[in-house]
Amino acid sequence: MKKTWEEPKIMVQKFIPNEYVAACGDSGVVYNFECNAGEEDTNYAVKDSKGKVATISGSKMDGWLSYYSPCGETHEADSNSGFLTGYHLDNPWTSEDENIAVVIWTDNNTDVHCTTQLDMNKWTTAKS
Repeated sequence: MKKTWEEPKIMVQKFIPNEYVAACGDSGVVYNFECNAGEEDTNYAVKDSKGKVATISGSKMDGWLSYYSPCGETHEADSNSGFLTGYHLDNPWTSEDENIAVVIWTDNNTDVHCTTQLDMNKWTTAKS
């Protein structure tokens, strides 16, 4: 069998960028959520999902010396700025403590804001 020469064939594919490829400098999404867990002017202890008292900025959020109180504001938070799932106790001054499920935003471990909207996929977002 004799080999015959064939002209090389070049196959060119058009580049179609994937919609999930992040551009330089993108760090994720910015979540918009309302700090609405609890009643205004009431202090709450905040615990993580394992039941440990959350420590924010070196302070234990135990409801006695450091605590969470809802501000009612809508916050813009970068997706990597410190979100935890957990709960807050309804009132540290009563004998009956009800655990209220919340998403906790720590603002990179500097502050505490909680929301009762537990499904982050339903929050409004913007690109950072």
